[in-house]
Amino acid sequence: MALKLGELLLKAQLINQQQLGKALEEQKSSGGKLGEVMQRLGYVTEDDIIECLSHPVRRPVHQPASLRGRRGGSPAWSRSTWPASTTSSRSTRPVPR
Repeated sequence: MALKLGELLLKAQLINQQQLGKALEEQKSSGGKLGEVMQRLGYVTEDDIIECLSHPVRRPVHQPASLRGRRGGSPAWSRSTWPASTTSSRSTRPVPR
């Protein structure tokens, strides 16, 4: 699930919780987009919003043990699905869909 703009700005420490609350109240009463409301209130600039939205949030990826091979290598099905000529000469392996 994608984070909302307010959550992204909080995470980036561009605004605080009180500013988000005030901006949400203002948005509710006047309408409009939250980013525009925050700009009007002077909390952030358009560049702040663009910068915040352009960087993906990094989250750890969890790979279940059932998909990992022995000792963390590739699973047996990935090696047996493709011909050896395809996988042995390359450092990467295609992932079946």
